[in-house]
Amino acid sequence: MKLLVKVKDLVTILGGRIIHDGLSFSVNEGEIFGILGGSGSGKSTVLRAMTLLGKFQKGNIEILGYDLGHITDEVSNMLRLKWGVLFQSGALFTSLTVAENIEVILKEHTNLSPALINDIIRLKIRMVGLPDYTANLYPRELSGGMKKRASLARALAMDPKILFLDEPTSGLDPIGARAFDELIVNLRNMLGLTVIMITHDPDSIQTVLDRMVIIGDGKSLIEGNLEQVKISTNPLVTKFFTKLDYNNKT
Repeated sequence: MKLLVKVKDLVTILGGRIIHDGLSFSVNEGEIFGILGGSGSGKSTVLRAMTLLGKFQKGNIEILGYDLGHITDEVSNMLRLKWGVLFQSGALFTSLTVAENIEVILKEHTNLSPALINDIIRLKIRMVGLPDYTANLYPRELSGGMKKRASLARALAMDPKILFLDEPTSGLDPIGARAFDELIVNLRNMLGLTVIMITHDPDSIQTVLDRMVIIGDGKSLIEGNLEQVKISTNPLVTKFFTKLDYNNKT
């Protein structure tokens, strides 16, 4: 199994506060990997560091064979095209239609013809399970679930190797959340993606994740598959699952 991401002894400090103090975990190619932890544990902070949107003070983050702490601007720009990011809010451009949100990425980073770009836009929209007519809608005209899917279509615009998801089912009703989970698994299987996601959704944890890391006190409390983390006797791990009411979800 090929190692795609390696975080080693990561230290991050924000506003004078230590967020991570020796955080380590790894992600294998083709798996859906979860970054879990309680509120304030630094899940989004490490995701930002991994996607070159935030800085870290010590340690190493290696993605696709590149040490993010020692790369040129040229390599940095190249890597950003190798992954897609779905932010919790969706972060769609509100003044652009769904099609235009996807188009702006393709126009900026490719020399494809307008006709081919249009074909790709339609393909990505259908790929995430949206009807064709949503291409001409603005974000304000979409439901919460449709916004998530439109944002995912944009994240897939450049055929990324890695997909980063920040609380992808947050704000969705149970039916919509399970449908989105199923979509993520299907996309991984169809496209060979590696997916790294932050989630606190018990159903997602149980049915979607291949492996996970649970963060607490700035460190990795445990890393492994669900069966491995469930038997942990670490009180912070136990507390995390208890707060999720996980046992009532199985």
